[in-house]
Amino acid sequence: MLKIERDIIAMGGAAKRSELLRHGNSRDSIDLAAMYQRHLICVRNGWYAATGTSVDVLRAWRLGGRLACISAAAHHGLILPNTDSLHLCVPRNASRLARLEPGVTVHWTDRQSLEDCPYGDRAATTLEESIVQIGKCQAAEAAVVLRAWAASVPRAGATDIL
Repeated sequence: MLKIERDIIAMGGAAKRSELLRHGNSRDSIDLAAMYQRHLICVRNGWYAATGTSVDVLRAWRLGGRLACISAAAHHGLILPNTDSLHLCVPRNASRLARLEPGVTVHWTDRQSLEDCPYGDRAATTLEESIVQIGKCQAAEAAVVLRAWAASVPRAGATDIL
């Protein structure tokens, strides 16, 4: 595995060009790795992803956000009905969303943009955030099941948000 791949994986699977440069990767190595798409995928202008990144995560990043709601819950390993649509979380002040395709639901947030997300949260909202989003977006039955599941999971703070 190339250093540039390890760097991107360490940054949560996606990185801005400037972040890769700060980690000691040259412009030429970034361009070559992305050009042949063997090591990097150019997600959008100035953003790169590791090969092997899930299609849904790539779609979310290309649209300018990260997975949310049922899409994020599925990303975290929950099996839910009706996960065919893509749920996307973007900052409330997002002004340059790519043209949305049918089947995409946008969840607006006052939290940070993708650029400001901690590395581990770049792919999707946290499971706890996803449960809150599901409760607001999906059928009440799904929210009840997820709340029961969250209450049964021994994690610090998992039930604090419910």
